[in-house]
Amino acid sequence: MMIKITPQVGSYEYETQEDRSAPRARMAIPGFLRPAGGKRLVTNTRDNSRSGFAAIAIARLQPGTTCWLTLSDMPALEAEIVW
Repeated sequence: MMIKITPQVGSYEYETQEDRSAPRARMAIPGFLRPAGGKRLVTNTRDNSRSGFAAIAIARLQPGTTCWLTLSDMPALEAEIVW
């Protein structure tokens, strides 16, 4: 599944919401993904770019779902499932 961080107005991510041409960095960072109104799922990020990240989770989340990604020692990031 591909997950896109919800961008702040005026940020690069906001201005280029449909631009997925940014380079992606491969990584494997464990964390938690919690869909709105749901329970948190264990996840691992697969790659990251300026406008989003890809992660693996035990359950499939539907595109358009709002969720929060929590990685160790970082505050949760609001994101939206893209595909």
